[in-house]
Amino acid sequence: MVLHHVTDTKQLLNKFYKILNPNGYLAIADLYPEDVSFHGEGFTGHKGFGVTDLQAVLERIGFTHIATRNCFTIKKTIGNSIHEFPIFLLIVTK
Repeated sequence: MVLHHVTDTKQLLNKFYKILNPNGYLAIADLYPEDVSFHGEGFTGHKGFGVTDLQAVLERIGFTHIATRNCFTIKKTIGNSIHEFPIFLLIVTK
């Protein structure tokens, strides 16, 4: 749940690839795309990730064996209502 706070995600994912041992795993859990309500106005990070787009970036870097699934839903009270924010888990291999 930190990748959406990183401005240059491609650079960070490239660094992860470089430091991982061969056959090492990288696991990412983060938000699916959302409308800005998770952090509120003024947040400058990403508003979640499209899993297909993130998979394409990881494949271009060189990661393989990409697996994804829904893993959790955060329920957050905003104003007078409860909003649900689904979280994905994505696991790749170097």
